[in-house]
Amino acid sequence: MLRMLNPDVSHSLRAYLKEALGIELRLRACEDRALQNYLIQTYEYACSTLLGTRCVFVMPRSRTQRPLSWHSTQLARISDSLHVPAVLVVPSLSSKDRLRLVAKGVPFIVPFAQLYLPPLGIDFRERTRSRGHASDESNEVVTFPPVIQMVLIEALLRHGDKEMHAGDIADRLRISAMSVSRAFTSIEAVKLLTRARSGRSRPARLAQLPEETWRVAQPYLATPVRTRSTVYYRPLQGVLEAGPTALARVSNLLPPPARVVAIGWEAWRAHPENQHAEPASVDYVQPGHAVIEVWNYPPDALTAGPAVDPLSLYLSLRESQDERIEIALEEMMATHRW
Repeated sequence: MLRMLNPDVSHSLRAYLKEALGIELRLRACEDRALQNYLIQTYEYACSTLLGTRCVFVMPRSRTQRPLSWHSTQLARISDSLHVPAVLVVPSLSSKDRLRLVAKGVPFIVPFAQLYLPPLGIDFRERTRSRGHASDESNEVVTFPPVIQMVLIEALLRHGDKEMHAGDIADRLRISAMSVSRAFTSIEAVKLLTRARSGRSRPARLAQLPEETWRVAQPYLATPVRTRSTVYYRPLQGVLEAGPTALARVSNLLPPPARVVAIGWEAWRAHPENQHAEPASVDYVQPGHAVIEVWNYPPDALTAGPAVDPLSLYLSLRESQDERIEIALEEMMATHRW
């Protein structure tokens, strides 16, 4: 068994989630399974089920002095090894560290202060303003977590100036109606969406035309790419063309030598190629290999394929320093039908 969270932290965690979400959290010891020894020694653990989702709470041991960026990488490894979302538990966070974690979609809890759980569409950060606004401690803008970004992209792609109902979008995106309703609230907070003030369903509309909403929304949107890996090329099930491979479909860009495909992170954890993947080199991919982009949300929820949707594709490549890709992105967006 893994070393259990200390009793004081466990008590604070249960009390905070009872106060914030109204749930009785039951914590139990976790089996170590395939965790590497350094991960066993670095953290204390507690397993639980939160709002129907199995997860593991992870807290660095007091003698561990590592930068937050290092811990966020280890959480992804713990999550992949235990096959459940890993939630970082810490006593405090600086505003910059909080923004970095949110930008990367890393779940975290600071008991009685901050609660950020993107797998559940939950974000309670009491020391910041409404989502998307600059925080009191920083002029930086907080990007939307994956679920909220996915809802906004769905609205931009398919709804235009039409009314949107949480249940309809939930069915299409394969998430809960409650998550969509929370996403509506967060998007409305930054004035990208409006909602009816009466009635049970409270349908939503984009506040402006889709093209203008997309332009204004840019600071709140992040790349959907969580990690990039390489595998020896073979027909891969459950993936969509992505990156320069997808961009070549909708522009004059030449297809790259190595095929680039995307898959959602939950599907990737169960994919047989997961065991054979290696970190992707930025500068070189071996001949005969393909690049696998693991996304923070399932790309197939937003399109029927064979390639990822154009808006997510744009976000995945907009930081590229390659002039050819920049030109191709401009070409794609200039011809996109809003």
